[in-house]
Amino acid sequence: MNPAFLALQEFRSVWAGADQGDVRQSGRFKVWCRVSYHAPAQNGLGDTLVTILFDGYEQGQINIDETDELTLADFHLQFSPDFQSYSFDTDNDTLVVEGSSQKMGGGYMVRIHPRTA
Repeated sequence: MNPAFLALQEFRSVWAGADQGDVRQSGRFKVWCRVSYHAPAQNGLGDTLVTILFDGYEQGQINIDETDELTLADFHLQFSPDFQSYSFDTDNDTLVVEGSSQKMGGGYMVRIHPRTA
């Protein structure tokens, strides 16, 4: 299995039963998360809704809702396994997205962890 899809499945399996995880019939997994960005150009941290697509043409896509702290002007808010790599950090049940872009000043890492009550 593709490592990106395996990471997404692990993330969903850990968090789908939690109060904040919402698995839709449409193949969308929505969860309120703390999202942190680490990049040469800038770092960022914010709480926002994250949607992961598990079915259809855009399978594997991660969408992060824009907030005052995490803006499209400053950060990537959409990820695809075609352009970024995904992994699952089992030490703290966090989805990790890595990539590289001019916008982020080179290599970047995004850590996505659902908010707990």
